[in-house]
Amino acid sequence: MCLRASPRSDGAFGDWRHRKLHPEPCKAWGPSARLPDATWEVPLLAQMSGIRLDAATIARVVRALGSSLQPVTMDRAHLER
Repeated sequence: MCLRASPRSDGAFGDWRHRKLHPEPCKAWGPSARLPDATWEVPLLAQMSGIRLDAATIARVVRALGSSLQPVTMDRAHLER
């Protein structure tokens, strides 16, 4: 699976099916950057099923949320996009 960045909502096709933008197109998913959102359900559910909420993971999340350090810069232009 080549998803390193999350798919983003990207409107709808002409038949009103919702679509998502693949932020990093790759060979595994083909040349199209926009795919129906149903395409993402199985791989995203597989990723989510791998999440383990053990005590160590919860402690890391709590530590990160309590930190004043920002993992990414947040500027107004970025947020408005």
